Amino acid sequence: MGFITRNTNMSLLATLLLVLLGVGIISVVYNARIGDINHRLSKKVLEADNLSSHLQVASTELTTLQQEIGIKQEREQSMTEQFLDVRTERDDLNNRVLGLEQDVRDLQRKVQDTQADLDVTSALLFEEQDLNKNLTLEVTKFRNLIAQKDQIITDLASQVSALQTQVQQLQNGSTT
Repeated sequence: MGFITRNTNMSLLATLLLVLLGVGIISVVYNARIGDINHRLSKKVLEADNLSSHLQVASTELTTLQQEIGIKQEREQSMTEQFLDVRTERDDLNNRVLGLEQDVRDLQRKVQDTQADLDVTSALLFEEQDLNKNLTLEVTKFRNLIAQKDQIITDLASQVSALQTQVQQLQNGSTT
């Protein structure tokens, strides 16, 4: 019976050594895999941090670009409003000039009609001639004012066009 006990003890000892050896090998393999996983995790965390910082920079640039576009759109709206105001004023002045020109034509007709009665109405004729001169001066003044307003409209139209081009370029740049 001593032989069986000794043989059993040896078998248990060998089994225990094999188990310990297996646990050791498993621990080494497990430790190596955990190290590899930790190394890959660290790389991924660094990549995520880099992507996050790039995203913040891009977000800041996008915000700045959107603010610039907003400012340019406000300027464009302001220029458009000024353009429309000047155009309306020009149209009003044109209508006024047409009315004054009609007045001038009417006065000229009166002058022609009253030339037959020149001897009788010479005093009246002088007054109407003075009025005709004043109206002609006003017409000339309004024509000059219209020419100035047309130049302002041309300048504003050029500025609006340039601003629209800049807004389009900014919008094209922000989409790409």
